[in-house]
Amino acid sequence: MSTTANAQTETTRTPKKKLEIDGSIAASTDGKAVYFNLGGPALNFGIKKFQFSINMLPSIGITALHTSVPSAYGTTNKTRLNATPVLGTGLQFYYKRAIFCIPFYYRFASNTWVGTVGVGYKIFKF
Repeated sequence: MSTTANAQTETTRTPKKKLEIDGSIAASTDGKAVYFNLGGPALNFGIKKFQFSINMLPSIGITALHTSVPSAYGTTNKTRLNATPVLGTGLQFYYKRAIFCIPFYYRFASNTWVGTVGVGYKIFKF
């Protein structure tokens, strides 16, 4: 009669934490300006197909500047676009590759924070 006693058994463990690199592109607006961003550093939380993140968003803010220029025939109204680099912070909600974002941007000229709403797309994930 033979008896076998095993002190340790092999078990398969699934990692609870993982390091990933992903990229996204998004656009948001507050009704006065449009902001385009290409992702940035983030703290991500996920449950299956849904993901939530707190991001720093390096962006380009595009606003329309309206000016009145006096001329020989009267006043001429001109509109030009102004692009400004700006850093935002905010929340992003992911479902598969679709993104809904709520970023906030600081405007130095008026010393105010501006809240925006937008959508985006997750480009890649390593």
